[in-house]
Amino acid sequence: SLNKIKPNNHISYFGRLSVTKGVYDLPIILSEIIKKYPDTQLDIIGASIPNIKNSLIDKFNQLGCQNHYHIYDFVEDKKDVFKILLQSKVIVFPSYEEGWGISLFESIMTKRPVITYDLPVFKEIFENKLITAPIGKPKKIAQKTIKLFKNYQSPSVKKYVDNCYQIAQKYSWENVFLTEKKYLLKITKQ
Repeated sequence: SLNKIKPNNHISYFGRLSVTKGVYDLPIILSEIIKKYPDTQLDIIGASIPNIKNSLIDKFNQLGCQNHYHIYDFVEDKKDVFKILLQSKVIVFPSYEEGWGISLFESIMTKRPVITYDLPVFKEIFENKLITAPIGKPKKIAQKTIKLFKNYQSPSVKKYVDNCYQIAQKYSWENVFLTEKKYLLKITKQ
């Protein structure tokens, strides 16, 4: 049933709501996108503390984004997370630092385009295949999101999504388990 969910003019953010994850860039990104696509909705999934959530809401209000976003907080059931993500045409990750980015990988598995800041870890894993923006430039993320909205059905966007999916799939829990198992068996035979 999840495969039947069609994307709308939604964007999503999936991760912890914190300063280092770039949540205060989300209102800027959304305010730029609604100038071009006024029906855009931003779905925010992630645990937060009240003062971050409240100041985030204030920033959305200051930038005229009322009624264009929904903060879901922590969503326990993974199916519900994927239902929300699958409504999106684009998933944004304005994170300023990542060690790995499990939420990014889970988002890529939805086969939706993803945009991040240009962090070294993503360069290492995805080389030049992941759409990125310079760190701290939320308007650049917005511009790239608008371009993806406009060209959503194009072969180039489908190829982009497929390239990211193929890379992320190498790091599935099953593949990581099999690799680790192989190494552990090798060690125990010595």
